[in-house]
Amino acid sequence: MNKQNNKIEIEKRILSLLINEPYLITDASQLISISDVSLNHKTSFQTLFDMMEPNETEIFLALRDIKEIDYFELSKQMDTTGGITTLKKLTNNFFVLNDSIELDNKLNLLLEKNKMLKNINECFSELNNIAEDYFNQKSETQINSFEKLFNQVYDEIQSEIAEKVKPIKSIYFPSFNSLTNGIRESNLIGIAGSYKSGKTSFSTALLIDFAEQGIPVCLFSLELSQREIISKIVSYKTGIDYSHLINSKDLTTAEIQEINRMRAKVKNYPIYVYSDMMSLSQIKSKIKMLAKTKQVKIFFIDYIGYIQSDNKDFNSRERELTFFSNQLKQTAKELKVTIFAIAQLNRSGLNDPTSNNLAESISLARDTDYLFTIAPAENLPHLVIPNRENKFVIRLDVSRHSQQGKYFIISLLKNGMRELTKEHEQYGLTA
Repeated sequence: MNKQNNKIEIEKRILSLLINEPYLITDASQLISISDVSLNHKTSFQTLFDMMEPNETEIFLALRDIKEIDYFELSKQMDTTGGITTLKKLTNNFFVLNDSIELDNKLNLLLEKNKMLKNINECFSELNNIAEDYFNQKSETQINSFEKLFNQVYDEIQSEIAEKVKPIKSIYFPSFNSLTNGIRESNLIGIAGSYKSGKTSFSTALLIDFAEQGIPVCLFSLELSQREIISKIVSYKTGIDYSHLINSKDLTTAEIQEINRMRAKVKNYPIYVYSDMMSLSQIKSKIKMLAKTKQVKIFFIDYIGYIQSDNKDFNSRERELTFFSNQLKQTAKELKVTIFAIAQLNRSGLNDPTSNNLAESISLARDTDYLFTIAPAENLPHLVIPNRENKFVIRLDVSRHSQQGKYFIISLLKNGMRELTKEHEQYGLTA
């Protein structure tokens, strides 16, 4: 079997894997360029990569009429192990064969052109030159000169100065802005806290904050049910007691009227919510779809510890979480969006809320642009905070871009969380 046939066979195995495990399609679309695929399979790969939320039925309806493939043959899983590891192995083989075929074609053209070379040494010399030129050209396409990159950054700076491009800032939490200078695309931001520390409430407040500015946002609520997260958002927006929304018989007449008023306003409210348990690939697929179709700029994942694994190849939970945080950072960079990853601190984090006490994996501290920790004020007696009830301390524990170690105080009010800005004059910002 020649190289081209080998390549076609590998493409079939990749298609078979994607048909049987649709959650891998997003990863495959980032690994494989359609221009490199054989003519036999270009339509099939393009069809799969264009799908927003692929499932087995949608794939069957889309591929069954493509003449170049036999859908029913491909639907019989050729690689029994499956998962992201198998996909990466197949794509690596695909890349090697594709480069080899491309080089073969160039060498064959050279041999055809130079049949009249005077001697074998001259022929080998010419072949060596064309091979070197080929690999140099492949390498050059991956090189960005300092001048090119500088000019790109220069253009970004000029756009910011002219306020054509503005970083996204919070209305509720001014100190969040001063510590981050506003969030930008490609940021991965962590919010970590122990059990019942207020991390979900703080992230929900940020989500509502951005949505009220007209910025499309999405929440992957892997911990709370759909009823719970929507009730929490409604409680923040209306001031209705959260427990009344969960136990509807406790709602007062005034609260029911407030719900009806909010119902008339939610049509253009740019919040998207998913509450199903999801794998990392499913989350990445939905981020890609929402960024493209709904122009969603900011995504919240609550919380990273509940993301399901796509495969069983990890030797420990720590390695799995390390992979998750790295992939979320890569996704933010590739799609130019901001991702907030909510994380759990261990028991020691109740009184020592730092990245040293991240549960299961410290990797989030390494991969994030900013990592904030949150703890109830009553758990931090070394801070001078009068009237600690319903107050929380937000600390910038890790930062790639600004000074870390500063904190601010927020309070849980009837209409959600807000920063206590006047009290900061009394406390100062530095812990």
